[in-house]
Amino acid sequence: MKHSTVWQKFTLPIFSLFFLVASYFVNISNEKPLMFISKQDQSVNFNASLFTYFNLGLKRLISSSLWVSTIVESDIDHYKKKDLNSWMFLRFDSISKIDPKFYENYTFGGIYLSIIKDDIPGASSIYKSGLAVYPNDYSLLRDAGYHFYLEANDPKESFLIYTRLKNNFKLSHSVINRLAKLSAQTGDLASAYEMLTELQAHYPPNDLIGLKILEHRYSIRAEQDLNCLNVKKLKNCKLKDLEGNNYILRNGLFEAIREWKAFNYKK
Repeated sequence: MKHSTVWQKFTLPIFSLFFLVASYFVNISNEKPLMFISKQDQSVNFNASLFTYFNLGLKRLISSSLWVSTIVESDIDHYKKKDLNSWMFLRFDSISKIDPKFYENYTFGGIYLSIIKDDIPGASSIYKSGLAVYPNDYSLLRDAGYHFYLEANDPKESFLIYTRLKNNFKLSHSVINRLAKLSAQTGDLASAYEMLTELQAHYPPNDLIGLKILEHRYSIRAEQDLNCLNVKKLKNCKLKDLEGNNYILRNGLFEAIREWKAFNYKK
């Protein structure tokens, strides 16, 4: 009788402990996969027109709050689609519509989208919006020119930006070299040659940069002269290259005495 009573007293705790231990081991052996939701999928973006027309005079406060939250939540995931739908672009774009004069939105937003997020169309749109408000800002022109030249592979837009930059500021030799290449790409070899000739005055051929500039000038001159001699066949064509060497007539066509490569923009 006593054994039966003791068994009944401890039956429930024993079975409870058994099932608790069993459930623990079952849970370990059947772990649920971790779910990761990207920021692109979980971010919330509002229609900018909502704040444009209904802001109660608090545009700067709204844009600043949106800016801070965007920077705090920013990620480094690349966005490869070309649909202007990355969450960070939508945030920067909304800020530009709510407060068009928010300068940092363009200087930081353009670089972040172009370099970090790899959202090339988004960065292009932000840079264009920024230059519409600040058309002669050095930093924006410099970074936008770099973006369209090296990231977006848009020689036409890059040429326009670098030309504006050249007309307003003193440029480094690398930027002038890019602009000269873009000029050559449009077929304006004369302007490209003139720019590099002006640059050559600051970098004599006896140093590394100067020697590279001289090579580019040689290529442009060779292309101009040989086109004149072989294609246009004009009477006033130059018969000597930039270094004073005669062009060689071979198989009915004139050639330069040394090897050269066309000087132009390449992707």
